[in-house]
Formats: sequence, C-alpha cells, structure tokens
Amino acid sequence: MLISQFHHKCMRPHERRTARCHNIIIARFARETGSGRGKPANQTNSEDIYKGLVLKRTPTTLDCSNRAASPGIGKAGRPTKVLTNLFKLSMPTSVVAYKYSVDIAPVSSVQSSSGTTSTSPVSKRPARKVSREDCAAIMKQLSSTHGWENEMVFDNASLLHSIRATLEGTYEVLVKMDAQIEKTFQVKIAKVDSLDVKQAISSYVTGTGSPTTTTNLIPSINLMDMVSKATAAEDVDSVRTPSGYLSYKTASQAQSFGQQLLKILSGFRSSVRVVKSGVVMSLDHQVGAVLEDGPLMEVLIKAARFKGPADLIKLKQKFEAARVDITDFQVKLSHTGQKIRLQGFSPQSARELKFKLKEENNRETTVEKYYKERYNVILKHPELPCVLAKNGSAFPVELCSVVRSQRRNQVKDARQQAQLIKELGRKIQEILTALKGPLGSLQGPIAKAFGLSLDRTDPLTVNARRIPGPMLEFKGLKQVPTGSEGAWRAPGGAPIKEPGRWTSGAILVLMAEGSLERQGVDNLQLSLGKQLKAMGCPFPTATPKVWAVPGSRVSKGDVEGLMRKAFEAAKKSCGGKPPELMLVVLPQGGDVEIRNEVKRVGHAMLNVATQCCDSFKAGVTQDLEARKLDQYTSNVALKVNTKLGGTTAELAGTMDDYAPFLEGKHFMVIGADVSRSAAAGRSNTSITYGAVVGTVNRQAVRLSQPQMLVQVGKNDDLIYGMEEAAGELIKSYAGANGGALPEVILLYRDGVSESFYDQVLAKEFTDLKKACASIREGYNPKVTFVIVSRGHNVRFFPARGDDAGTHKSGNILPGTVVDDAIIDKFAFEFYLNSHAGIFGTNKVPKYTVLVDEFGFTSDSMQIFTHWLCHTYSLCNRSVSTPPVVKYADKAAEEARQIGVAEAAALVQAAAASGSAAVTSGAFKDYTLLSPLGMSRAQSMSFV
Repeated sequence: MLISQFHHKCMRPHERRTARCHNIIIARFARETGSGRGKPANQTNSEDIYKGLVLKRTPTTLDCSNRAASPGIGKAGRPTKVLTNLFKLSMPTSVVAYKYSVDIAPVSSVQSSSGTTSTSPVSKRPARKVSREDCAAIMKQLSSTHGWENEMVFDNASLLHSIRATLEGTYEVLVKMDAQIEKTFQVKIAKVDSLDVKQAISSYVTGTGSPTTTTNLIPSINLMDMVSKATAAEDVDSVRTPSGYLSYKTASQAQSFGQQLLKILSGFRSSVRVVKSGVVMSLDHQVGAVLEDGPLMEVLIKAARFKGPADLIKLKQKFEAARVDITDFQVKLSHTGQKIRLQGFSPQSARELKFKLKEENNRETTVEKYYKERYNVILKHPELPCVLAKNGSAFPVELCSVVRSQRRNQVKDARQQAQLIKELGRKIQEILTALKGPLGSLQGPIAKAFGLSLDRTDPLTVNARRIPGPMLEFKGLKQVPTGSEGAWRAPGGAPIKEPGRWTSGAILVLMAEGSLERQGVDNLQLSLGKQLKAMGCPFPTATPKVWAVPGSRVSKGDVEGLMRKAFEAAKKSCGGKPPELMLVVLPQGGDVEIRNEVKRVGHAMLNVATQCCDSFKAGVTQDLEARKLDQYTSNVALKVNTKLGGTTAELAGTMDDYAPFLEGKHFMVIGADVSRSAAAGRSNTSITYGAVVGTVNRQAVRLSQPQMLVQVGKNDDLIYGMEEAAGELIKSYAGANGGALPEVILLYRDGVSESFYDQVLAKEFTDLKKACASIREGYNPKVTFVIVSRGHNVRFFPARGDDAGTHKSGNILPGTVVDDAIIDKFAFEFYLNSHAGIFGTNKVPKYTVLVDEFGFTSDSMQIFTHWLCHTYSLCNRSVSTPPVVKYADKAAEEARQIGVAEAAALVQAAAASGSAAVTSGAFKDYTLLSPLGMSRAQSMSFV
C-alpha cells in the first residue's frame, strides 16, 4: 500500500525521501505486473479464489483398483477454451480382430548368389535373434504372398492382429536381404485370442465399465493404436522410434556435429487412447537427430572434413587427429549382410592386422589376405585401419555401410542444439496446419479393414479454466503479485526472501590465465558480487582464484587435483575454514564430462557445493556488455544463494491463507524420481539412480538432505529404497519442527510410465506407509500419492481468437487447467500448465492421483499444485511442475555422477546372485548414497 498523504506530512525530510523511494518502487512494480496498486487485474488473493469452493471431501476409491476416484470437475478460475492436438475417431464397426503369436527363426545359413554358404570370417557367433527390421520384411513378404497385407498389423516382433480367423500355420519364407544375399526363415503363427473392439470401447464410453474392468479394453486400444500407425510403419521414409515415427521427408541437410555426421528430422508421432469423450488420436510434432547413412567410408570422409578420395592415403593418420567418433555406430557388412555395432578403430591397417584361423590349425593370416582367400574380395584400401565390433572383431572400413535411422538422443554440440531448437520453435499455426498431413493413415485400406476412421478432421477444442497465480512474500514485502505471464521481477532491494551465508570460498578457472581471461573473471566476480550483496549474501572477504596450468586444455583427469588445490587455497585464506561453495569457470562450451566431474568431486570427495559458469556466457572469453553480464549473474546469484541455504520466495501469508483446507496441520511435500542407466551386463537388469526429497517447513520451500539411491534390479521404474528414504525425510521434518511429525504427506512421483502405475502403488505407497509406522507406534499420516507425467503426447494451444488467453510465446497462459472431456472417465487426473513457455510448444504435465487419503477436491489439488510451481528457488518464474519434482530430478542426476563405485558394487552383487534370481526379480538391491555429513545449508548443493 502506498504511504498516505497524511502520514507523509508528519514525516521528517529524510523520512519523506525514503517514503517517496518506496512509493516509486511499488508503483513501478505495479505497472510492470499490470495493475495500478501492485496487483495485476487477474491476480486473486487467497481468500478470494477459495471463496465458495469445496476444498475437502471424503476420500473415495475405484472398486476395481483401489485408485483414487474422480472428485468431479473443478470450478476455480476463469472459464476458457483451448485447442488440442487430439482428433476424434469414429467408433469401430462391429469387426472381430484375431490375435496371433508369431515366432520367426532362420532355417538356413547365409547364401550368396553362387549358392555357396559362409559365415563371418572374423566374428563367429551363435544364431542371433531375428531383428525387428528383418521380422517386418519377412512378414511383409509372407502377407503379400497370401493376400493378407491389408488385413493385418504386426508389431515387428511377435504379435499379429488380423480380421482373418485362419492364419494359423507354419510357413517358410525366402527373403532377399540385398542384391547378393538370401535367407530362409520359418514363421509359426498361432491363434491366441479374439477381440470385439466395438463392445470393449462402447462399454467404457457409455459408462458400463472402467479401464480395468472392461474386458479387452486395453488390448483393443493397443490394437487401434497399431492400426493408426500402420501407414507410417510401411513408409520407407519413416524412422521408427520408441514413441512413434519420424519422417525423412523433412530432413535437414546432414552436418558434421561433434565429429559425427548427423541430420535433423522433423515428423510426428501418434497415439490412440480412450478418454471421457470417446476414442481420440493425438498427433505430436517431433524432432530428432539421426546418423548419416550410406557407405562408412563416405560418412567418415564427410565427418572428418576431408576433400575426397585424394585424402584417403592420409586417412589413417587423420582418424585420431580428427577425433571421428564411431562409438555405437551400427553398420551392415556387404559380404554377409550381418549388422554389427562398432566401438572404434583398430591400431593397425587391414594389411598389417593379423589373426589366427582356428579351423585351419591356428594358421596366421592378415585381414586383407583372408578376404581375398575366403570371399574373393580384393580390398581397395588395405592401408586403412579396420573398424572394431563390440566383441573386438575387426572388419575393413570399405565393406561397411552405416545402417539407416540411427537416432542420437544425447545432443552435446552447440550447433546441433541450435538446429534442434530452431526446428522445435516452429510457430504453433504451422504445427496445426502440418498436423493434418499424417491423418491420411486413417484413410488407408488397413484402417478401413479394422473399422477405424476419423469422426472429423479438425482437432478437438475443449473446456478449460485459468487459475490465477499466488501472492509471494519477499524480504520486506508481504504481498508481491506474480501476474499472469508466469514471470515476475522482485522489487528493487528485495530480490529474495532469506539470504544464505557464504564465509569461505574460492574461484576455480579451468583455463590458462591470460590478460583477457583475468579481466573477464574479475568482471564476473564484480557483477556476481553486486548481485549477491543486494541479496545479503556477499562474497567472502578473501576469495582466492586458482587457474589451470598454462599450455594445455583441462581434461577430466585434471579436475580433482585442481579442485583440491582451490579447496586448500580457500581454507588458507579463511583461517582453516573449509569452503561452503566454489565458483568453477568451465572452458568455453561447458564440456559435459568436465562439469560432471566437478559435481562428483565436490559432492563425493570434498563435501563442498559447486556453481559452474560457462566461460563464454559469463563474459570470460568474450567481450560482454555490463547489462547482459548482470542478467547472467542475477540468475547465477539465485542458484548460489539457494545452495548456501537461502530461499528466494515463499507463498504469502499463513497456511490458513494459501492452504486453508489443511486446517493448520503439519504438512510435508515429497518429490521422487528415477534416472535410468544402461543395462548392467544383462538385457533384463539395469542400474537406476533415484532420489527422494522432502520439505521441512510449512511454506514447502525448505528441503532436508535429499535421499539419493543407486539400485539394481529388473528393468522397471520403481524406487526400491522408498521405505528407508522416506523414513529419513520424516525424521528430518520432525527435527526441524520441534519433534512434530507431518500429519499430511503429499508425494509427487515423476519418471513413471503408465504401465507401472499399479506396481508403483503396490510397492512405493506401501513402503511409505511402512516408513511412517516405523517412526512411532500409531503414527499414520494421511498420504496423497500423485504421478506427474510428461511423457504423454497431448499438446494444448490457445483457441482461435482467444488473445487474452495467449502468452507472448504463442502458448497457453500459466494456470490453464483441463479436467474434463480428454481425461480418464473414472480416475482423479488433470492437465495443468503452470509455466510460461519461452520457445516451442509447452509440454503440459498430466497429474494422476493414485491415492488420496486426505480428501483433496479438484480445486484444492489444482490450486495448491499450481501455486507450489511459483516457489522454485532458482528463478523468478513459475515452473512446469512443483519444485520438489524438479529437485528430485536434479538429485537423481547428481546420484548418477557420484554413485559410480556403489553402482559397480551392486552389479557385482547381482552377478554373484545368479541370472535366475535377477530374471525372476528376486534380486533387487539398492544403496543410499552417503551425504558426507552435509549441513542443512548444504542440503541444496545438488541444484
């Protein structure tokens, strides 16, 4: 509130000047956020938004599954409409589909055109499982021969559906793999079941059955999904991915990124699902990077930027210098048709590399001579090194071709990232126009045979509501509005709620010291120091700088020694006090391996928080104007303050203001997530890194020490150590609240696919209740367990003509919630967009409440979840999910970096237990990573 004129007259001159400054700050802030009195027009006080709403109910569950039942549609917020990427499908006609199992196995050796048989000369392996690509080719030829091609869909592995009831039998198929190679396969087809698709879907839509009780509903939807993808699956220009298909038709020109030749693809993925309003198909715009395909020799020449064949004589020497990375390339051998994965180059050429032939009494020969003798192949470039398969077998480069459609999920190179971002940033109207292209898959003969068709060609428009943002509390300001754009600026002099404390630290620069770099680091320290001082968390009075050794680029192996040097320098300058945080300036480009090593050494070895800065973005290796540098360091300052135990903002008022439905009860918010790693030497066993984090104050912004886990077991999304981790978090809450235990626990679980919902409910929810029971006899808090899903492909766009509901990025506004028409008819779920998209189309999280012992209503759950998204400590913006989900995700990635030794030990234990125990799921183990005695102020060091 502005200071009144009456009080202004009673003030002394210096008090009047202070008051005028205060009024100017508040008035300016009010203008920036869209209101004349410090609150935007659509900003609502807590008591206003909750007025007249039902905020609590008697919990109910679905009889069939014990999951929380839908509490009905919410009422809070301003009604609006949003456009989706969902297309309504007509109900399938009364067609019975027959389900078959398919077993495909080779029955002859590889045959050349001359009729001779042979095997790989360098790699002798047992019969391999038929690849999905070969399965597709075999079934395509078989179905074409018998006239089934437009009456069946095949998953390219072992499952087939057809409208024909008479496909059972054993067939032999001769397939021409390429110009010179043919193979014969035996295909066994056996009938498993039949599906009345119309009956299954109709009983759900009309309300006579639920997803778990309606017979064959899920298999029927899966079948319709396969049918909708059939045209894309048959298209030679499609790239198969785990989530759908990408089209080569819109591929960018191949470019050399990070010493790999990649091209960026743009396409769509589709998915059929049954929702409250019926059967719908979603079409989602996707982009991805794939390897350039073709002869490996040509790919290497392009990637190494050689001029052409004239440079081949130098290729051997240039392979290492060019740092051409062929790790995990899949190539096809021209002489056998076999596909192998590569791990690198041989140290010797094909002319020099020798091996022994066991079938000829260990006679020694070279790779060059072997191919001449066995295959009558004369190598054109025997002076070149061979490529090595994963098992160490060697093959001439000129006989290899890079297999098509090999995706690369990790995008490390800055140019590659820019290309992907450019494609992702297509205007929303362009995406909506392009969406109609893939709809042709529903007009083909396969869709017609199964009775699948479009109800209408326009995407669905659905009802939605816009929930206003909360009021936040900063230092000295009790009611700061957040506006409708999902971003705000804290008024001058009050950028945070509570400062951290930094008494000992160091600046480590992982580059050689030069005049330009020295000036850049000084400017960075000056700008960051100014931001931290404004927060009340200044740099330590004596902060030493440690530089890398001149003359060489810093590698991963150098990091630990340099960090120990900086650690000791900080101790020496602060009278023996170890540093709480070290600022680390990374080489230009922010090398991922070096950054990960910094995090590992800081957390696991030195027990010190680290804040990394990219030297280019921080103005160390470029001339950056002061304004842009201040923008960069303002964000870094928030992270530093958070890692030192400070808080950025809290929900304004008391719990009765922002969460009246809790009725003053002790309340805890938990976030949990898992991050998968590669298989631990077994196809059905994986290393998983998990994290469980929990709040310790009633504003739900302070965290206790995160519980990070390394675990091994079957490939699933479960957290095996939930009982122990949750127990530690509850104890921490009691320690921070005078022994009081949380009476209500709200857990947001990320990283779970829909197929694992029931397993998560049975395992993790049960373990959480066990943890509570072990704390104190009779302790049984009310637990609400919510799944946060971002892996779906439903997208939302502003409705045509709704300028008031459109963010400047073209996305829907923060606070937009959808809980009708396109959700599950019986479950407690909703879509909630809480963040302002900057680029591209927002990925709106879907929230599914599995268990609700407390009794949330749609309104109380949606409002509180949205408001929590405004309390993320690392920025003055709302984020897509509640902060505990973000923190759990970061902590799980941190566990991946610091849990290397623990992961190796678990893999050894799994091996010792025997494959049978692992396969059956009897062996599941985990290790809680030690926090090394970190203080509460360091509990946020992982962010």
